Amino acid sequence: MAGWERQTNLTPLLLRECAEAGVGARYAIIAAMITKRQLGYLFIVMGMLVMAGVFAANFVGGRDAGFGSFQKIGLAGVVVIILMAVPLIKLGNRPA
Repeated sequence: MAGWERQTNLTPLLLRECAEAGVGARYAIIAAMITKRQLGYLFIVMGMLVMAGVFAANFVGGRDAGFGSFQKIGLAGVVVIILMAVPLIKLGNRPA
């Protein structure tokens, strides 16, 4: 849960910081957490966008000269990104 939340179990470091700052309410920002599964899906989406860009480069160029060396490097990068994403998805909902 993101946003401001009341802290009930404060660490000694946070207690000392609250005392030094003169904060009586003891509130802290709880950041939204990204899981390994979400990170894996994000990598797959990024890979698909790169793949779409590689294929769109042929259509934008206006000539059909085949795949160039940079397009082959881009497709190899997509394969690497997707292969990195698969184990992340299988790790589940643990924090990344």
